[in-house]
Amino acid sequence: MIQLYTSLIDDEQDKLRFEIAYYKYRNLLHYKARSILKDEHRAEDAVQEVFMRIAKNFHKVGDINSPQTRNFFVLITERVALNIAEREERFKTASEEELYQFHNFHLAEYVEEAAQNKALIDAILSLPKKYREILYLSGIYGFDVKEAASLLGISSDAAWKRLYRARNELKKVLDK
Repeated sequence: MIQLYTSLIDDEQDKLRFEIAYYKYRNLLHYKARSILKDEHRAEDAVQEVFMRIAKNFHKVGDINSPQTRNFFVLITERVALNIAEREERFKTASEEELYQFHNFHLAEYVEEAAQNKALIDAILSLPKKYREILYLSGIYGFDVKEAASLLGISSDAAWKRLYRARNELKKVLDK
């Protein structure tokens, strides 16, 4: 594996320094990754990615034995391990409880909810453009009122007023 890393380094002196750094820090980095990921194989993947990143930028690494270099390697390892953990959290498989809920899903309830959502969308579309914009930005896209105001090029006070009026108009349309 070390040949792969050193193939990314041009300077022969840096290749030798990288090899020394690899053998000096690989166990520490593996320990750090394993403490975050709680899994041997995922920790190994993280350490491989760390050394790949380090090899690509090894010309920036100073003294191998310095505390700054050690801390730099550990910092990269922590970030890579946390990124792996976050990525896995986003794409984790369904739990037994979620599967149970899926199996007990009733299509009739979904159709009724979809009809209610369509009525809401139709009501929003019937509003004037300036009210639709503020409702979409704040309600659907999740921007706070100050951010929405900035995007629309209006003051925060004007955005608050538009949102208040838009909600009142929407309530009137839905009540009909």
